[in-house]
Amino acid sequence: MKWLDSAFATVVAGGLLLYGCNGSTSPVADQINRPPLFDSEPPAQAGHDSLYVYRIVITDPDGDRVRVTAQRLPHWLVLDTVDMTLSGTPEVSSLGDHEVGLTASDGTLRTTQSYTLTVNLDTSSLIFNGSWYGVYGMFHFGHDGHPFESEHFVVYSGFCPAGERQRVAEALEGQLIELKSELHVTGDDEFAHLTQNGKIDVFLSKYQVEPNWWGSAYRKGLIYRSRDSPHYRGNWIGYDYILKHELMHVIEFLLTERSRDWMASLTNIWFKEGVAEYVSDLSGHQPRIDDMDGLMQWMDRDGHGNPIAIRAWSDLPRARTETGNVGSYFRGFELAFRYLVDPEGHGRTMLDVKNVLLDIRQGRTFEMAFAARMGMSVDEYQASFTDRMTEYLP
Repeated sequence: MKWLDSAFATVVAGGLLLYGCNGSTSPVADQINRPPLFDSEPPAQAGHDSLYVYRIVITDPDGDRVRVTAQRLPHWLVLDTVDMTLSGTPEVSSLGDHEVGLTASDGTLRTTQSYTLTVNLDTSSLIFNGSWYGVYGMFHFGHDGHPFESEHFVVYSGFCPAGERQRVAEALEGQLIELKSELHVTGDDEFAHLTQNGKIDVFLSKYQVEPNWWGSAYRKGLIYRSRDSPHYRGNWIGYDYILKHELMHVIEFLLTERSRDWMASLTNIWFKEGVAEYVSDLSGHQPRIDDMDGLMQWMDRDGHGNPIAIRAWSDLPRARTETGNVGSYFRGFELAFRYLVDPEGHGRTMLDVKNVLLDIRQGRTFEMAFAARMGMSVDEYQASFTDRMTEYLP
């Protein structure tokens, strides 16, 4: 403010118009009050369990005192108006985007600084040497070096608590007993152990997977979402069902594996997913196709077609594989497999299924092993599928 010799002053848009005569003194502004300015740019990224600090710098063109307040802050951030810092350490539960809003005011005018602060998963302390890393390296799954080990499983994780690792290992041990019994596996010596310690590797992911992703199996183990993941929606039956599904894939690898040519050990997709669906849902928790009307709806109206025609992932429509939306095919795959081992269907047994897999290990292709153990070729099954289902389903 500056003292001017005038009787009065009128503020108009664009400046001051001064009226009056000399001889009197009145305080008026010699310019329009200007708002304070943020001269600092906030860091937009933070790592979990790492201190985040934003040093705030504000100037006021008129030299006025400025007061800073927070309009929007995540709970873990604290504004210190003495040191002019915004700081805090986000926990891993705070992963994601957070809106931050600060306001600087000179008592009359104010300026707001708003930004999005993203908390990222800090994996710098993790170990990236698990057997899954060579297969799923694109996901960058690292573990903390403290796995839980049971008789047949080693459960790794980057962020899951020890109790969750133990719970999953114990669940898998129980499921392994069930699957070995179902497949007439008499002992571990029937398995081709694929890890150095002769056990099945399991990686539990708490934060590293997308919300719509559950798990995947590979030659030496499986990757699965942990039950304490923020993406897990609390369906306990569904959780154990999918876990068992993935474990069946691992067992298939253990029974078919040829160390020098594992690609030749692969079965058809309809068979691989069909048997996994069948053995993981023996208690009937998941909806399945139980009548001809349901099958026709699945094949025609839903556009899935003949399930036996899906022998490789490339046989699926590109729109399905690109989006990962392939789960709806599994109901048809399960029916195709169920028919094979149902006494009221084709009448083969799970022992025949195990022998298909062991025949592959001995050097036969899936098509050769299937024809030998099932009494018909895959081509014959595909050609007669609808007629067989008409007789089988009510």
